[in-house]
Amino acid sequence: MRAVAARAGCSPTSLYDRELVPAVKEAAAEQRARLVDRRRGVDQRIVALTEQLAAALRQIDGWIERWAAVEHWALTYDYDADKIFAPLPGPGRATLRVLRRPRSTQGR
Repeated sequence: MRAVAARAGCSPTSLYDRELVPAVKEAAAEQRARLVDRRRGVDQRIVALTEQLAAALRQIDGWIERWAAVEHWALTYDYDADKIFAPLPGPGRATLRVLRRPRSTQGR
């Protein structure tokens, strides 16, 4: 009750005099119940995040499996597997000239 009185800016005696003790206890019980519900929410979040982690690990394992297959077949056919996923070179200037619109001679 002292903490409630300090927050309210009055003395604990004034709370007792106005018979606010049952209301304060009821509010405290509701607050504890909300805290328990919030804790259950955290537990549910942990379960959901664990499921997401398991799904992400399965996806990564699938990518590793595919990469291993690419490396296997590349070695079988005597080809460098790293060249398969190397970045492609950018287009040359000749192709850019074709895509560029001709300049307008009007207004000069």
